[in-house]
Amino acid sequence: MERAAEFWKWRNSTGGWAQFQSAALGHLTSRLGPGAHYWDGAPGKRPSIGISERPSGPDRPFTILSTIG
Repeated sequence: MERAAEFWKWRNSTGGWAQFQSAALGHLTSRLGPGAHYWDGAPGKRPSIGISERPSGPDRPFTILSTIG
């Protein structure tokens, strides 16, 4: 419980969401390639959530949507 509480304290801190978002998008980019679109899935609400689109390509004939949050 302490680790979960610390995580959410960090996540709600100034810059916490930006750090989390950057790490998650970097992970997706390194494995799935560059994103095409990004949407704010909960504008102005907590917890923040994003939706990332990775388009199809020569090696992947389908689009991948990922939630980040």
